[in-house]
Amino acid sequence: MTNTTLTTIVLGASLAGLSLFTGWQLMGGWAIVLLTGFLAAVGFSVWRSGGRIAVGGARRLQPYEAPSLFDTVERLSRRAGLANPPEVYYVRNRLINAATVGTPDHAILLVTDGILSALPSRELEAVLAHEIAHIKNRDLSLFRLAEVFRQATLVFARTGWLIVLFALPLLLASGGIAPGALLALFAAPFASWLLQLGLLRTREFAADETAAALTGDPEGLARALTQIEFAQRSILEVFLPVANRSEGSLFRTHPPTEQRVERLRARSFCFTHPREFSIKDPCHSTSINASRAESSANTWWASEAISPISPVPHADP
Repeated sequence: MTNTTLTTIVLGASLAGLSLFTGWQLMGGWAIVLLTGFLAAVGFSVWRSGGRIAVGGARRLQPYEAPSLFDTVERLSRRAGLANPPEVYYVRNRLINAATVGTPDHAILLVTDGILSALPSRELEAVLAHEIAHIKNRDLSLFRLAEVFRQATLVFARTGWLIVLFALPLLLASGGIAPGALLALFAAPFASWLLQLGLLRTREFAADETAAALTGDPEGLARALTQIEFAQRSILEVFLPVANRSEGSLFRTHPPTEQRVERLRARSFCFTHPREFSIKDPCHSTSINASRAESSANTWWASEAISPISPVPHADP
């Protein structure tokens, strides 16, 4: 078991446990029933929708519009062992971004005009691999579950706040306010939010590792992250170092780019020297054969480029 997997388990269990503890302080065993109801409602909603969601402002691409892009997505999906490649949607936006939404069985890969125009083919493949890694690792379901637990914690806490507010004189007279209950009601929502952010950052590290294994090119993703960070850095951050986004990492959804790049470049040695793997090697945990990944590292992007999508009228998704 890798450190990333262990961290995911600890953070996920803590998030669920905090939600259950907060509800237990408020309503005892009924908290389990209510929490189960939350999970069932979300599961039913996903099942009824077939995992498909509406993506506002995005248009589904067809293979003939970007054949190289689709070839890359399909190849990475096969290498990741996905039953179905994600549907590719195009967003006309200069922001350099890509994202994955939906469910593992019905995933949608969003790419902006900004990322298609700004990144060279090698770096773009690495970013696509990162998004497909989220699907392979079933992070979409994990993120949804984490949000359910966070929302449940918030509902429990707000209900408790109302009870304390309207019944405070009676509770004070009866001595019925337990310090632990008050602490849970007021601190739990913030703690739950921090745990969720920590889980998101951990899964970003995991997606980086999986993407590096899919492409056999950790340096490609490191270069992509560096270019995206530089391109999106605001004027405020350039002239005011105190505003640098590496600060306050506890409140970020993604780890600092410097940490991600450092990890990826540490893994690059494993792909350039596959025969020197050892149990202590940080790359040894990958589930994809490294020598096979190395052999496919310098493939399509060495001779083929992905062109930005030609401007076309928007269509309803």
